[in-house]
Amino acid sequence: MESVDNQAGGAGCAAGGTGSLFVKRRAYEALAGACPDVFHVYPVTFARLPCVSFYEVGAKPLVFCDDGVYLTEYTLSVDAWAAGDGECEELAAGCGQAMCAAGFERTESADARFTRGYSYGAGERLLNIKHKSVRYKIYK
Repeated sequence: MESVDNQAGGAGCAAGGTGSLFVKRRAYEALAGACPDVFHVYPVTFARLPCVSFYEVGAKPLVFCDDGVYLTEYTLSVDAWAAGDGECEELAAGCGQAMCAAGFERTESADARFTRGYSYGAGERLLNIKHKSVRYKIYK
């Protein structure tokens, strides 16, 4: 995986700042313990399943102090991708345990199935992938 620093725009990026980057690093480290293939935003390929992707959904300032933000609520989406229902559920549960152990709070989840065609040389293969999306919050 390309580093979260590069994908998130670096430590000084105006959109996320250092708090956002800290949260993404913490999420990546937690997820990497639950799945060997972790992607920021969206999987680069579905050739190797299972895999996990994650991205920041929102950063809401909650508490202000001394003309600055003192506390922010960060919301992340973690997506488990697998070839079968059982495998996807197990992956999502493992990611959930890792995220909660890292200080994140699970807020909601949803199942989704999609079919996507891939071209490999002369033939095309149709993949039926199980997808579960889970949202987490953390405060920093």
